[in-house]
Amino acid sequence: MRLTARDDRVGHVVSQFRVDGDGWQTYYGWPTDADAPYRFTPGGTVIDDLVYGKLGKTRAVPWDDASPDYGTHTIEYRTIDSAGNVSPPEKFLATLLEAATG
Repeated sequence: MRLTARDDRVGHVVSQFRVDGDGWQTYYGWPTDADAPYRFTPGGTVIDDLVYGKLGKTRAVPWDDASPDYGTHTIEYRTIDSAGNVSPPEKFLATLLEAATG
């Protein structure tokens, strides 16, 4: 996922996102490369002992439950401008499917 904040006025804008109605997170790109998109995966990606990008139930540290949450997840995103105005959230759906067997 890549978010690009825009405003019709001069000033700093911040993009935020949340997964399945959980808390809003500020979007910085990918933790190891600010120019790379944010990556969602079934178990998340461990970077410096923190976990990023797990779809479904939050996994903040490597010892949390890494079980995939198969199904459809809602990713919402919004922008906050330098005056503190918050845009109405928009959303997209991401579906995590189990690998086919056989």
